[in-house]
Amino acid sequence: MASLDSTYQLIFSKETLKLAGLMGIAWSYKLLPAEMEKRWFHFMCKVMPAIYARTAMPQEQYEEISNFIDEMNDFVRSDAGPTKEQIEAAAKAKPNGWVPPITFQEWMEWSRLE
Repeated sequence: MASLDSTYQLIFSKETLKLAGLMGIAWSYKLLPAEMEKRWFHFMCKVMPAIYARTAMPQEQYEEISNFIDEMNDFVRSDAGPTKEQIEAAAKAKPNGWVPPITFQEWMEWSRLE
């Protein structure tokens, strides 16, 4: 098991929060390629329950999340990642972004299915 402290350090590091913020914005404006959008949602379904449960996560899950954080970093720095201009244009076109047609409770239930 990865300790609760190391789990929080991984998830709440300044770099991870910046990446997650950018990915969340890009996701909300539907600027992520389909495969990355699917991986982002999968990532959130793994991370959020660990945060809310305030428990340490299995080492395998910790490593998977750590690897995806590296993948997010590579993605946002690559040509495939959304540009600042794309995000700004999407924000002007749809100021509130795209809200998924799912409630928080439905999301929590779905995330437990994996």
